[in-house]
Amino acid sequence: MTRRIVSSDFRRTRLLFALIPAAIVADSTLIFAEPIPLPQVDYVAATRNEGQPEPVTVRHHNGVLRLDLKAGEKIFPILIDFAKQTATVLVESENLAGEAPPGAFPIPKPGVDVGAMRLTGDTQAGEECTIWKFVEQKSQLETEVCITKDGIWMRQGRPGEKPPRYEVISLERVAQNPGLFEIPPTFQIVPFNQLPLK
Repeated sequence: MTRRIVSSDFRRTRLLFALIPAAIVADSTLIFAEPIPLPQVDYVAATRNEGQPEPVTVRHHNGVLRLDLKAGEKIFPILIDFAKQTATVLVESENLAGEAPPGAFPIPKPGVDVGAMRLTGDTQAGEECTIWKFVEQKSQLETEVCITKDGIWMRQGRPGEKPPRYEVISLERVAQNPGLFEIPPTFQIVPFNQLPLK
């Protein structure tokens, strides 16, 4: 059973983590019929996210996503590792890093039988993508994700939802600096509730 975040952690993370694309950070209890594609190439994208007034930069390299989320006047990079099932927040101004509490970022794991139904083809930001539909076990609500042939999640939301909760507005497939997807060696790793996220 997923452990609930204690109230103090929840208050500290509600603003920051509510902005993470639901398409990428799906509920780990979702019931699927086949593995759902994940990104296979390096890329950088500008994305529009529900509740976030400005575009969010999303990068991918070797199975790790980097989201540069803004909270107040600060940018907090978050490293989401699909295989390790972890999400690590970096506070670059303080050289600190902390892993989000269990359950805060249930991440789809590569190769897991996620079994979403493939529907029709579509386009998003000039990219061809295939719509995959699945039902979230927790909410019992249908969700649709449009995914490119190389696994890039271009759009996510409820069927017919406009605007969607998450969508890519520009995309560039380009090699990424691997160092952007690692915890810098000079950073101190601290308990998550000790991160200064204000």
